[in-house]
Parts: sequence; structure tokens; C-alpha cells
Amino acid sequence: MAQDPAERVAEAGVLDLRDWNPEVDGPVELVGEWRLFWKQLLPAETECGLSGGRITELPDVWNGVEIDGETLEAEGYATYCLRVLLSERQAPLSMLVPRLRTSSALWVDGVLVGQVGQVGIDRESSRPRRVDLITAITPSSELDLVLHVSNFHFRTGGPHRPVVLGTPANFEPLADGPAAALAAFFIGAFVALGLYHLLTQPIRARRGAPASFGALCLVMAGYQLTRENNLFAVVFPWIRWNYEIRLEYTFFALCVVFASLFMRSLYPGEVSRAIPRAGSLASGLFILGVWTLPIIQASDWLLLIFQFTFLGLGAWCVSRIVLAVLRRRPGAHWFLIGASLWVLSAFLDGLLLRFVPGLPRLVPFGFMGLILAQTVLLAIAQAQSDQRTKQLSNRLLKLASEKLALETMAYRDPLTGLENRRRLDEGAEKIRQRDDERFAGASSVSLLYLDVDDFKTINDEYGHEVGDEALIRIADLLREEFRSYDLSARLGGDEFAVLLGAEESEARSQAQRLQERLEQPLAVGAREIQVAVSIGVATVDADRVDLGRLLRRADRDMYRDKRARKAARRASA
Repeated sequence: MAQDPAERVAEAGVLDLRDWNPEVDGPVELVGEWRLFWKQLLPAETECGLSGGRITELPDVWNGVEIDGETLEAEGYATYCLRVLLSERQAPLSMLVPRLRTSSALWVDGVLVGQVGQVGIDRESSRPRRVDLITAITPSSELDLVLHVSNFHFRTGGPHRPVVLGTPANFEPLADGPAAALAAFFIGAFVALGLYHLLTQPIRARRGAPASFGALCLVMAGYQLTRENNLFAVVFPWIRWNYEIRLEYTFFALCVVFASLFMRSLYPGEVSRAIPRAGSLASGLFILGVWTLPIIQASDWLLLIFQFTFLGLGAWCVSRIVLAVLRRRPGAHWFLIGASLWVLSAFLDGLLLRFVPGLPRLVPFGFMGLILAQTVLLAIAQAQSDQRTKQLSNRLLKLASEKLALETMAYRDPLTGLENRRRLDEGAEKIRQRDDERFAGASSVSLLYLDVDDFKTINDEYGHEVGDEALIRIADLLREEFRSYDLSARLGGDEFAVLLGAEESEARSQAQRLQERLEQPLAVGAREIQVAVSIGVATVDADRVDLGRLLRRADRDMYRDKRARKAARRASA
């Protein structure tokens, strides 16, 4: 079976792509056997792809490569050469020049087509940068590629990523467009979630958890922005490479700090204070080393030590979550899954990428698992909160009902449903203080004092049940006769009172009408009985209301009315 032209590899410094059709086969990675010239920066016009140098497989770093008995380390510079054979074509081609470790320049047929950073022969002349470039090239039947690479700043050096050849349509405007779009998505999601948790922290029951998780999300957003992608270089082109690396490592260390604080606030019974203290101490020492040591050391042994520290703390936290699961903490099993995914992805991303640089970045995906676990925890907490709110609401309704019942017992007469003496006292005091809107426009207040004549006779003749029913019927007549905002009350026994905003003449007219209505027999059960009522009236200015004095005056007036009515009945008899 013929090999796919897009999957061809170079042999002995030559890559044969004469049967490659970029419009059909797509872009091709220039991988395979390049010629390596160690510690040489050959002229761009050199046709070095056919002879000389050392054959080496690309993409790969030069760490560990042996040349003339010397095992190469991270620092150094070199020239890589490759000849590419193409079929004749007129349409333009494009080339992706990747970010290499840690600076590079690519010539095609003696023409500089891409430069990332500044290639040099020592630390002073070399200027690192990590950004991909896409450039147009003029097609020919033979393309001689000369690639200069230098590294004096990172733990690994060399072309660890392949140069890619294709057409302009094969490449996004941004070199790693899909990856940058995915990174932008993660960054936006982490920032939004971080701000949400920080802004809602004051109203949460768990005071520490939302704040620490919000800070963790924002730090993860910064970490994702400074990772090895083109997004950071586009957003902050003025920031130098060494500061970009230091910021990346700083954000990584802060992730450890806020993750341990979050775990402590979420499961205080399982995670001791020693965990966030240890995480903060280790992170502080790591950050100090990152900003004081050369990057080549900070990115090598210092980072390796901290990565193992992170793995150890992460494993311990996972074991604490397992304990929370065993103790049946709400949602702990979901959080165990999310935390395990994040720790595992960080392990793969941080340690294994040292040995397999081509692995995809997994940390943001693992952190999304942690976010989903936190979302489940929030949903559980919200459901529990809703349940508690419902229970409290039902309890408040019950208390309100009981309070209303107590108020009814305290302020209403249980037999007739009218107000009682206590309510009448409070009403009179409000009127005097001008605190009762119902009497706001009244200049005078009158009290009608009612006493049922010979009520004992009714009880003796018909029984107390009939007497009680008669009192209820009198109370009904008071509700019918007076306005809803007048205070009608039963004072006790067969005595009633009505407090109304009216002049004395109006009050006496109403008393007269009430007596006339009560002259009609009352329907009580299956019988009709005759009831007579004596009424006394007392009137004062609204701002001088004194219920005790009003009752005494009305009581005297009522007895005058009672004597007059008895005298009238004797005269008629």
C-alpha cells in the first residue's frame, strides 16, 4: 500500500513530497531525519541538507543526544537542514514555524521566512520567545530549509515541534487557532466562575469555601493564559519570555495554595490546618525560587520538586475526601471524582510532559471536572437550603397562626367575637395620641355604654344558652349598626361599649336608633324574646380621650337612661 504523502518522513536530510497535493492531502509535517550541525549557525544559503552533520530525528529535543562522545545538555545552539522535493506548482504555499525551545529562525532557499525570538550563541545574545508564526513561501521543485535553534534559558532545547508545510487555506489566522479558541473558552469560564463565587461569597453559609474556590478559578485562568500557547503573546506582546514563564509557575503555585484552602473550608472535619499551611509554605518557597533563580534551573529541578509536592498534597487531599465519602458528607463522592481528575491531569500534564512533550494539555479538562463537582455540591446545598427554607416557612406560618390565635384570645371576646376591654383601652390611647388613622379626621370622640335590662331574668327564664345567644345577636346588631372602623367591644357580662368618632348629638341619635331596633323581638333559636337595652353616652375632644373617665360618665348617663325607661314603663302600666 502506498504511503499517504502527508505522512511521509525525511530520510538522510531529504523529504520527497513530489506526489503530495496540498489541496487534497492537506498540510504535511516536516518530520524524520534532518541533518544536525551542533554549535554551528550555518549561512542561510548553505545547501546542507544533502551532506555533512549528524542525522537526527525531528521533532525532538537535543538533550541526551551524543555527538563525538559528548552527551548534549539543555544549553547550546545548532543548525538543522532539510531538502524538500516538490512537484512544479504556481499556487503559493504557507509554512507554520512553531515556537521551539527557546528561539529559532528558519530560512527557505536563503530567504528568512520566520523568526521566533533571537537566536544566539550564548545567554546574552539569545532572546527566547514562545509564539507560532505562519509565513508565505515561494514554491519551487526543491526547498532547502536551514533552521537555527538556540537555548540558554529552558530545561530542554531543540525543535520539539515540527515545521508544517501547507497552503494558506490550511492554517488559521492564529497559528494554533483551535487550541487558542479552546484556551480562551477555558479562561473565560474560569474567570466567570471565579467572579461569581467571590461576589456571592458574602451571602453564602460557608464563608471560606466560595472565596477560596473563586480565587482558585481566577488563578487557574491566569495559569491557562500563560501556558504554552499563542494567546498570551497576542494579548501581552510586550511581556518578555522569562516573565511569562515565571508568571506561569507562580500561577501554578497559587493553585496549590487556594486548592488546599478550599479543601480545608469544604471539609474542615477531614482536612486539618496543616494541609493549607504546608501548601502555602511549599508554594511560597517555590515562587521565591522562580523569581530569583535562572529560568533554566527553575524550570528543571525546582519545578520537578514542586510537582512532586503538588502530587503528594493532592494525593493526601484525595484520601481526605475518601474519608468524607465514608462519613457520608453530602456530595463528597462527586467531589472525589472531580478532585481525582484534576490531580491526575496535573500529574500527567506536569511530569509526563517532561518525557513526552507532544502530549495534550490536560489540566484545564481536569479542572473542569472539579468545577462540575463543585456545581453538584452547590446544587445539593441549594436543595438542602430550599428544604430548610420550606420548613422554616411552614414553621413561621404555624407560629403566625398561633400568634393570631393568641391575639384573638387576648383582644377578642370569645363568645361574641367583638373586641374586649383590653383592645378598647389600646384603641382609646391611639386615638388620644392621634395614632389611629380611622379617627384622624374626628374632632370629638363619643362612647356608647350599653347594658341589657334585666338580663338575669332572661337567663333564669330561658337558660344560659339562650342568654348567650341573645348576647351574640346584640353583638351582630352592633356590627350592622356601626361602621367597620368604630370600636365595638363587650366589656363583660351584659355590658357593651362602642367608641366612635362623632359629636354627642350624632352619638345620641345612633343610640336611639339602636334602642329602636332592639325593641323588636330577637330571634333566638326557635323562639323570640324581648330584650331592652339602656345606653349611656359620653363625648370628649379627640385629643383628650381617657377611657376610664368616658366609661364613668357614660355609666352615669346609662343609669339615668335606665331609670327614665323604667319610669316610663311604670307610667304606661
